[in-house]
Amino acid sequence: MSKVSGDGKRKSGEDGRTGKGKAAGAASRGRQRQESADHFVSIRIDDVVALDGLRKVQEAVVAIEPEAAPTLIAIPKIHLTLCVLRLGRGDEPAGIAAARRILDAAAPGIQAVMAKLRDAADGVQPAIRLAGLESFRNGQVLFAQVPPWARAATLAHSSLTNVDVIGALQEIAADLHARFDAEGLAFPPQQPWAGFTPHCTLAKSRTSVKARPALCRAVPRVTQSITVFGDQDLVALDLCRMEAVDDDGYYATRASISLLHSESKPPAVMSARAAVASALPLVLEPGVASHADVV
Repeated sequence: MSKVSGDGKRKSGEDGRTGKGKAAGAASRGRQRQESADHFVSIRIDDVVALDGLRKVQEAVVAIEPEAAPTLIAIPKIHLTLCVLRLGRGDEPAGIAAARRILDAAAPGIQAVMAKLRDAADGVQPAIRLAGLESFRNGQVLFAQVPPWARAATLAHSSLTNVDVIGALQEIAADLHARFDAEGLAFPPQQPWAGFTPHCTLAKSRTSVKARPALCRAVPRVTQSITVFGDQDLVALDLCRMEAVDDDGYYATRASISLLHSESKPPAVMSARAAVASALPLVLEPGVASHADVV
């Protein structure tokens, strides 16, 4: 227990809170870090027109509330999250090998789902349309929607709409989550799957608690009208590490599954995506990425 010395100052004994309390606090923080998400499976948003529209939304937020700038997600990092994982930290954690094996096993089924979409679209590569803004947590998160009623321009002459593409992505996300969960790699662990609702986070107050009031004030003003931002072709699923960034500004990619037809050339596509992203200016964003960036 703590003892009071002759000079009136409180000192810590063997059972005092200063020594053990600090150790317990450090251990608790270590467990929280170890048990937090560290990877995710995503679809990168890299369409130039869509990104330009999303950037204008972020500029509008800052024009309304300059103090909200730290909440913005960097433009090259904009994405859809299909599932969140806990694989381990470091450059090459042990869970990466398991994740790659799981993705390899899932790839044929995923490509079969995409093939059905292409057949329904007369061979056109499936795409989603980003349109409209919404928020949740009382304005603490601002995101672009993938509304069911919209249709990508390339699919205008087919029967496919966002409803069909979203349904396919939900099927893919559910399969991936089940596979990762079966091996204890899904996050949060041992909890019912929350499902997949496609959206692109543009700003999140958890990246800067001090900027939360400013973002909450700006959100109602930028979400008043529906804006079509653009279309995103479904090119690949990427396994990404949260706390690392590649040279093109996107999260460090550890593995990918091509969503293109087998006769396409994924390497050329990936190079083009990297070139587009690297040419885009970064939007102000604090420090390293965290689980808050990828929800």
